Amino acid sequence: MRCITIFLFLVSFAVTAQVRVKLSYDKYWQLTTPDAAKYIRVAFYDTAKLCFVGPVVDLYTSGRQQMTGKYVDGKKQDMFSFYYEDGTVESNGVFDKDNRIGYWNYFYPNGKVKMKVEFLPGSGYAKLIFLKNEYGESLVDEGTGHWEEIIENNGQKIVVMGDFKDYRRDGKWVVRDFENRKDFEYMFVNGKLQANTDAPPSPLPLFPLPQKFIITEAFATAKDVDFKTYPILRIIALGNERLLNKIPGVVAKAKFDEDPNLFLRYINDNIRYPAHARRSGIQGTVLIEFNINENGVPDNFHVAKSIGGGCDEEALRLIKGYYERKVWYPAMTNNQPVKQTTTVPLKFSLE
Repeated sequence: MRCITIFLFLVSFAVTAQVRVKLSYDKYWQLTTPDAAKYIRVAFYDTAKLCFVGPVVDLYTSGRQQMTGKYVDGKKQDMFSFYYEDGTVESNGVFDKDNRIGYWNYFYPNGKVKMKVEFLPGSGYAKLIFLKNEYGESLVDEGTGHWEEIIENNGQKIVVMGDFKDYRRDGKWVVRDFENRKDFEYMFVNGKLQANTDAPPSPLPLFPLPQKFIITEAFATAKDVDFKTYPILRIIALGNERLLNKIPGVVAKAKFDEDPNLFLRYINDNIRYPAHARRSGIQGTVLIEFNINENGVPDNFHVAKSIGGGCDEEALRLIKGYYERKVWYPAMTNNQPVKQTTTVPLKFSLE
């Protein structure tokens, strides 16, 4: 029998309390003082489960809405809408337990439709239905056409361009880094990225989640924030060692936008219990460590805890094969991307 262990740390309290919070964020979506706010969040926070619950509204300091939505037990759920500062809709669609599902619609600041994307539940796959320019002219229709988009990544503007065929990326795609004056080329065949040692492991995602979710849900803070600014941080810190140790410089962990169930499915479909380990009765947990660098690129995969019998090599093959081609949002400290080490456990069991 093959199984994977996932370590969960739970904090329980005798009394459940949901309190209304008003939080101020800077332009990087870090908690800041009210006088330095660029955005304001009005929401409810569960001090027992240590997460956002119920309706949430993010506002520009002008009072106009920037986002509306709902959290259920800390996970984004049901309809979310995003707005430009003048009140024009930027995008809208549905979440199911933190994962986008169904059709999402995106709009230009002039109000014209930009694109429609279908997120398929449980697959991690998104279909671009159509893409138009700001004048309403068709660029991609019924999943076929040319994509060219400026994407902001860690404060840098990068152009991503290539062709779609039957809803999938196909042929040569180029990521143009203006700051470093360098192009990276990738080849896709029917949506699958082909090996390319001259470029980073994979190009930027075309439909990334706003990075603000990672930052706000981790309660990343600016340097001038302390417990006096937000007394509720004392409660949140009970279940968050990073906040408890030091409020300034709280780290938003590295993360990528994908349904975590896909990893479990990948392991179950691909794991091979080493014959030597099976004959020798070797079982236990292998720990694989790797870094996610400042650009969101994973590297330095290695065995941190060994059990032998070929299990170490198998765990390294699986973990590296899955994660090395993922595009990560890097860890952030005071809005600066930083390298972070991640550990993934893989349990081998003969039971």
